[in-house]
Amino acid sequence: PSMNWLRRFLGAPPPGSGQGPSLARRLVLISAVWILVALAAGSFLLTGLFRDFVDRNFDQRLEQLLDGLVALSEVEGGNLELTRTAGEPRFDVPYSGWYWQISDAKGVVLRSRWLWESSLTPTRSESGVLQRYDVDGPLDQDLRVVERAIQLPGARGRYFYQIAADRADAQADIERFV
Repeated sequence: PSMNWLRRFLGAPPPGSGQGPSLARRLVLISAVWILVALAAGSFLLTGLFRDFVDRNFDQRLEQLLDGLVALSEVEGGNLELTRTAGEPRFDVPYSGWYWQISDAKGVVLRSRWLWESSLTPTRSESGVLQRYDVDGPLDQDLRVVERAIQLPGARGRYFYQIAADRADAQADIERFV
């Protein structure tokens, strides 16, 4: 009795008649199941690809800002100076989640104004290879940091350049897509 609805849906004749559900109905049902499986798999695949795209794009933006900060740097009389302010307006907005910092072996040399008394802890990787990692920001923001050790002409040692940005905007883009 509890399976009668399923038999009717599948087009099955009454029990004991010796006939099974029609071939056409079974093929349609099987096709519908495969279509649903393919749609679910496609959804997961597209979401993953979009998430990777947003993360790569975010990292590339931070890398461009890091390169720009290095380009603004000069060593005069053994002291590191920036020729002008960093090019990203969000660096100038209080607690925007966008920060920069330059350190040497002794500690912080220069940093964005809105880090206040906080600082970013460099990995101090001497390789010069770009480092990417996540840290908590001054207001417990989820910051993505890109860092590179750079040897500038006229400098006695390497400087550790860091650009950090709040991942909230990138996460919001991902959530809108999903």
